[in-house]
Order: sequence, then structure tokens, then C-alpha cells
Amino acid sequence: VGDADQLPSVGPGNVLRDLIRAADCLGSDPESDPPIPVVRLDTIFRQQEGSTIVANAHRVLHGQGLEPDEPQRGKAGEFFVLRAADAERTHAKIVEMAAERIPAAYGLDPIADVQVLCPMHKGAAGTEAFNRALQERFTGEREGLDAPGPRGSDGRTFRLGDRVMQIRND
Repeated sequence: VGDADQLPSVGPGNVLRDLIRAADCLGSDPESDPPIPVVRLDTIFRQQEGSTIVANAHRVLHGQGLEPDEPQRGKAGEFFVLRAADAERTHAKIVEMAAERIPAAYGLDPIADVQVLCPMHKGAAGTEAFNRALQERFTGEREGLDAPGPRGSDGRTFRLGDRVMQIRND
């Protein structure tokens, strides 16, 4: 089970995509069973029909540019394109969006309802920098709470109220 449109294999080759392409080429005879069974799921359940998230996902798959939502009276958009000159400015904009603008526009709790996903760990726009900045913003030194809590194996300090995501099994 896999998605050929996701990131390619970490090692050499692109096994899943190559198998699907081979099945498409070899299975062109409708009278015979395909040598490699392939099933494509093409119904999207997580976004509404007409969603700009879905439209832009399809645009990316076809090598086209992104198109943000057109502002509409009384309706907040769901897809934003932010431009910044460098990683540090990107970082600052995303922290502001996650902490202030998105919660205000949609009536969300920034701690419980907003999550920032990043494709890398290091650098100003990586998970480590975002985790530190958002932790400071939301669960930093607060009156009435003890000093920061336990440390993770990587030296990070956890505080009461921090969001934790398990990314690896034991």
C-alpha cells in the first residue's frame, strides 16, 4: 500500500512508482488479468468539494503554480500563499499565523486546534526552531508554574501544556 505521488524512496530507485508504471504499461489488455494489481483511490474525504487545498494539490501534481483563495465577504479562506525573503522571515510569519491570525480568523484555540507541519528538522524553518518559538509563545515562563519540566533525550525541556507528538515506535 502506498502513494506514488508522495515523497520518493529514501534509497536508490523509486520502487512504488516504477511498479505502478509497469502495471499500467503491461496491463493495457482488458481481456487479461493485470500482472501487478493496482487500485487507485481518487475520492477525497478530508476537504469539501471545490476546496482550494484539493485544487492546489492537483496543480502541484501537474507541475502548475499555486493559487490562493480569492477573498470572499464573510468567508475566511483555507489556502494561503506566504512569500518571505528568507528562512528567518518565513519563520516569523508562520509563528504569527499559527499564534494569532489563524486562531482569530477561525475562532480557534491556538494551542489545541492549530498545528505547524514542516518538512525538515534543522534551520530557521525547521521543526526544532518552530518547537522552541511556539513553546516560548504558548507555555513559556508563566506565573504560578514551577520551572520547566523534564528534559527529552535530545535535551529539550518540556513544560506543562506543551503539545507532544510521538513520531517513532519503541
